[in-house]
Amino acid sequence: MTPAQQSALAQLAGRALDAAELAALAPLVQARNDVAVAALLSVGRVVIEPREIGVGTILAVLGGEWLDQLATLGDADRTVYWAMELIRQGRLDIGMAETRARVTALAALQPGLAEGLHQLLALAEVAAPLHHAAVSAALEAAA
Repeated sequence: MTPAQQSALAQLAGRALDAAELAALAPLVQARNDVAVAALLSVGRVVIEPREIGVGTILAVLGGEWLDQLATLGDADRTVYWAMELIRQGRLDIGMAETRARVTALAALQPGLAEGLHQLLALAEVAAPLHHAAVSAALEAAA
């Protein structure tokens, strides 16, 4: 695989490709198996979409005891208190960048809630596979 092809695929993936990925991609690029290249580059690719959650979602994902812990934390943390208002209304958007940043910060401060908070954040993550046509175009441009 040429440096131009490596660069084109890294740009398409939106990140640097490590040595193991490059080794796996090289024979596929040489054979111009663009479908397989797209599949490899798509592993773990997600986009964050708006996702409003409420009590029902949290109950389904984490249960009532976890929700009770969060509500109790709201007694001492005003940000959590007001977030609980949005949760009760089914309007807490865990896809919003600011919400995600605050939830991530809260997870660092509250290890007992961290796993659940990360599970909630994952609800806004949607798979974003690359289409083989994008790989074809990138490799053609690199030729």
